[in-house]
Amino acid sequence: MKYRRIGVGKLVDALYKEELSDFVPSSILRQGRLIHAKLGYQESITLARYFEFADIGWLILGNPDLIDGNTIAELKVSFSRNKINRLKEKGETQANIYAWMGDFPYYRCDIYSQYNNKLEIGEKKRTDSKKATEDVRTALSIVLGFEELIKKRKEIERK
Repeated sequence: MKYRRIGVGKLVDALYKEELSDFVPSSILRQGRLIHAKLGYQESITLARYFEFADIGWLILGNPDLIDGNTIAELKVSFSRNKINRLKEKGETQANIYAWMGDFPYYRCDIYSQYNNKLEIGEKKRTDSKKATEDVRTALSIVLGFEELIKKRKEIERK
């Protein structure tokens, strides 16, 4: 059996990127990191969970934004009024995976609106282990499929 590592961020990106070229400018990423720090969402704990899929042993790693008692909190920063629902869905998926990885009973997704300069604390939800494992399987399938396409493209380019 082969073994590989993958981050939760890459898994969630595989589930929610709308295009292969979806890309966030570095200035926006930097601003998001500053907002995380300003609001205290800087947990220094790395969670890890072993998961087998497609004859590969995966070590899934991730750093949740905040551990609030028995709850994992993921912070998403919105720079647009139009994408808050999609951002919240992505954040809840990410927080649920973190909660599943660390055996936390609850998770939530908090949203900071840059537009309104306002932090909204998300609804505390019970961890859904079944959904987390389904999301991880789906994301790994997408990642492996994309890697296979890249491999085929390289073979074509060599000819």
